[in-house]
Amino acid sequence: MKLGIKVGPSQDSEADITAANPDFCEVWFDISRQADYRGLFSFLEKSGTEAGLHYWGALPDGTWTTLAHPDEGVRRQTVQLIRKTIDIAAEWKFTYVNIHPGARADVKIDFSTESFRVAGPPVELKQSIGAFLTLYAGLHDYATSRGVVLTVETVPARVYNGWYNGSNRLKPFEAFELPLEAVLAAASAGYWVANDFAHTAASLTAGSAADVWKALKIATNRMSPKTRLVHVGFLIPPFNGTDYHDRLDNPGFTGGGAVPDRNQTKLLLKQFVRRSDVWVLAEPASDHVGNFRLLKTLAADAMGPVKAAPAP
Repeated sequence: MKLGIKVGPSQDSEADITAANPDFCEVWFDISRQADYRGLFSFLEKSGTEAGLHYWGALPDGTWTTLAHPDEGVRRQTVQLIRKTIDIAAEWKFTYVNIHPGARADVKIDFSTESFRVAGPPVELKQSIGAFLTLYAGLHDYATSRGVVLTVETVPARVYNGWYNGSNRLKPFEAFELPLEAVLAAASAGYWVANDFAHTAASLTAGSAADVWKALKIATNRMSPKTRLVHVGFLIPPFNGTDYHDRLDNPGFTGGGAVPDRNQTKLLLKQFVRRSDVWVLAEPASDHVGNFRLLKTLAADAMGPVKAAPAP
């Protein structure tokens, strides 16, 4: 597996790449700010660093782009923007584009305030998963024709506003993002997927740490053959279906209490350590270089023997 870091359109990212010297970088890519990335893309090109794009997008009125939106026009515009992102990746010789499956309701997103607002009722789940799979199949074929790997990522069951303030996890709500079921269906249909360990764990909105670990392990095993991208993350209580971002030296991760904890993460990574076609990174809220070094140590440990995690 290849180990990378998350970067964005800032001078800090260039310094992080130089300091970390990762195998690859994943770029947090807001398609509406395309011009802001030229400097970073040029740096990646000159340094010969492999890269992938993590697509995010909103329409001019703030509508969150999604392949499962109730409105056909929004779905069509979403496809156009993802195709454009694939074209950008191909132009810069980036290797992959990662997307989320999308919400099945009209949701407004504001990147500046880190907020979501549900603006309409959701579409029936089975119908929305069908719409997503149809459009994702076409995008998958288009990406393949451009020499780009397209992945769809697992997402948490619930969201909260103020994304990087962990205390806001206590105020969750549903944005009707397509559940784990949709990503599992994509994998079963033969398409590439991305397994964010924290997101997959957050597919449960209640339960004990043992319950969450069991669900994560089962889903990871099912998706493993079609997994090309892994986000190494974890949850700490409450296990309420929300995401969490922190460093890999968090006491809950290293000492127990998190899901997955460090030992459980090594077990999950063992499926990927000898696969050269899998990209693996972590997404801390800060200190990407320091966290990358922790990830390298974790990956090295996963190559060797690991004590079995307790049965759930």
